[in-house]
Amino acid sequence: MNVRPLRAVLGATLTLILAWPIFAATSASGVASLRAKAEAGNAIAQYNLGLIYADETEPAHDLVEAYVWLSRAARNGARGRQLDILSERLTPAQFAEGNERLGALATPAAVPRSAGPAVSNVSDRQDRLAALSNERDNLIARLQDSDTQITSLSADLAHLRQDNDQQLSAAT
Repeated sequence: MNVRPLRAVLGATLTLILAWPIFAATSASGVASLRAKAEAGNAIAQYNLGLIYADETEPAHDLVEAYVWLSRAARNGARGRQLDILSERLTPAQFAEGNERLGALATPAAVPRSAGPAVSNVSDRQDRLAALSNERDNLIARLQDSDTQITSLSADLAHLRQDNDQQLSAAT
């Protein structure tokens, strides 16, 4: 008996079985189910829901909603790499809207019990302020590098002009 075709069929079947949750999650009912888990505080569901909303090929694509769910997942211990990538794509208006939604969706899982929703908003603002401060510092550093390059290029251009003038003088 030839086992290659059997292995191929088993491999394909196993792939479909393992991939089925991905396909199911992107259907409308799958997104609703995932959202229910995410709203209950499940960080993995929050992260996966954020990824679905961030995916431009998904019917549910919504960058602001992706930001909200990836932010909640990050607060609950999920890695924030995708949140960082997404944040670079957001406009200031989308960022502000996402932060407003985060404030409206504050849950006990995301807010320390001893504090209230106001602490979450202050924490969000402090995090955003720190991010904006870092972004400002990066922009200043890039501007300083650009200024140094412009000064260097200006000096090079002046030397080239001087050499060119000398060669023209010598040629005439």
